[in-house]
Amino acid sequence: MYVDGIGFWAAGLPNLAALRGCLRGDPALTDAPVKPAPSMLAAAEKRRAPDSVLLALEVATQACSAAARDPRELPSVFTCTYGDLAITDHMCSTLASAPTQLSPTKFHNSVHNAAAGYWGIASGSTTPTTALSAGPHSFGAGLCEAAMQLQADNDSVLLVAYDIASPPVLNQVASSTALFGAALVLSNHRSAQSVACIELVIEHGAPPSSAIFSSSLLQQLYTSNPMASCLPLFVALAGAPQTGVILSAGAELLLRMEISECPT
Repeated sequence: MYVDGIGFWAAGLPNLAALRGCLRGDPALTDAPVKPAPSMLAAAEKRRAPDSVLLALEVATQACSAAARDPRELPSVFTCTYGDLAITDHMCSTLASAPTQLSPTKFHNSVHNAAAGYWGIASGSTTPTTALSAGPHSFGAGLCEAAMQLQADNDSVLLVAYDIASPPVLNQVASSTALFGAALVLSNHRSAQSVACIELVIEHGAPPSSAIFSSSLLQQLYTSNPMASCLPLFVALAGAPQTGVILSAGAELLLRMEISECPT
């Protein structure tokens, strides 16, 4: 399958260009925003939307723009390890102390497909969307789902992966200390926008060992958020030499990938 567009957001690395700069040895951007502000949302929606939605829509918009694709035309797969943990914590605390004061907006944003719903409304898309979670294997499961959809009946698919920081009370069971999001527009056919080709093989096996990066910034990012398990793939897509990438898609399921560039 072909990669036609890439979206990327992390603290100090708010896009693919910043990731490529990091791989060249550039420092993180000190003037980068502390959280995403996707242009497709109106100001009122940006204030109402939780960080998880802002993050997902930002990387999705980046990927569609890079692929020169109309978001309304793309079926999508949204994958998130834990959902919006800040809202989960807030709702549990409110239900335990003052259940009648539960915010309808918080409840509205608590469902696992909230980001997918915001995306559909903001982009005007009526194409099918899938929202899934597979714990620490969520990115691999999302990529596997997107690849299966390409094989089934879709010419192109948008994959969006995102996770936010966890509140302290949930750190023991859902440790995440930073925002991280990434997105890909994947296609069955090479186009003028294709930047890479991924040859993917699904195998049985134990989860791969942790990746090691030469950049301390990337190493810190890799351990700060469970969705950053996809970082080896995005580092390869950003142009760093790789002999192959292995990601976990389940407790005993692996995705083995070879990535090659598509010369312009």
